[in-house]
Amino acid sequence: MLGLTLLLTKAATTLDQFCLARISRDAGVLTPEYLDPSLILAAEDSPTAAEAALRATLNQIAAQLQVAGAANSVRAILHDHENGRRQTALLALAGAAPWQMTRQLPDGGQVHCRLAADGQVYLLAGGPTTGATHAPHAMRGYGERLWILPADHPCADGQTLPAEPPTRTNGASLDSLSLDAALRDLMLRLAAAGEATLLADIQALPQEALLVPEPAEALPQAPAVAA
Repeated sequence: MLGLTLLLTKAATTLDQFCLARISRDAGVLTPEYLDPSLILAAEDSPTAAEAALRATLNQIAAQLQVAGAANSVRAILHDHENGRRQTALLALAGAAPWQMTRQLPDGGQVHCRLAADGQVYLLAGGPTTGATHAPHAMRGYGERLWILPADHPCADGQTLPAEPPTRTNGASLDSLSLDAALRDLMLRLAAAGEATLLADIQALPQEALLVPEPAEALPQAPAVAA
């Protein structure tokens, strides 16, 4: 457990450094603060070498947490690592998986896809919006929509956006919906392992710290439409 504690301490420090590296590049768009390290947003312009190194470190940590197992990782994070959004980001890191960019959208937007733990597909569409809430005269916001689609859905390849409403939108959230996908996967793995207590512990987190991801039922198929 000591090794896992040291790994999580490194993860927390790297998460903070990664956020700082991203926000230090003034691209005029207020993008989400915490997100999966494999999610590269075109709206942020080209990442620096230092940021790329931090991404690589976080991806390595995510892989190590998954080797340690969902239960061990969640237990260590909940018992030893703070509260609030950073704790949520650490939990999401334990459930993270690589995103693939599948389509560019107008004005700096993108569509990303990845497989879910239950065999479905996460479809994440994001892009710059109107003025950011706290500085509408100087910054643009960044909006995201997340769909959870059956693998055989016509939009599951990420080339078109579904006609049905998204499963989640990020609204005024500070963090990316990629974390919601990772947390949902983490909870699915805990449920599959029979870890009811840890699952309940995650569900009991304050709503301002964690928007509890509920396993979604298969969505009805609908004709694909262009974005």
